Amino acid sequence: MIGWPVTRQNPAITSDERRRQQTMLELLVDTAEQYQRELECDRELYQVIALDAKGIPQSRITASRAARLLAEASQIATT
Repeated sequence: MIGWPVTRQNPAITSDERRRQQTMLELLVDTAEQYQRELECDRELYQVIALDAKGIPQSRITASRAARLLAEASQIATT
């Protein structure tokens, strides 16, 4: 005997579940926006490092100097 395909419907979402989903969505958006801001700061920092490197003999910057610049930039970004 051929029967109708069984379909399962999603249960109704409670208002509490909807609030939790909304909160999670807001957290996701906030995280993405924070990531975007940090990425922009990193890009600016790398541009500064590159420009700074142009003024150094043989166009090189030491790892410690780059680390110092990164540390300074991260302190500025978090204040």
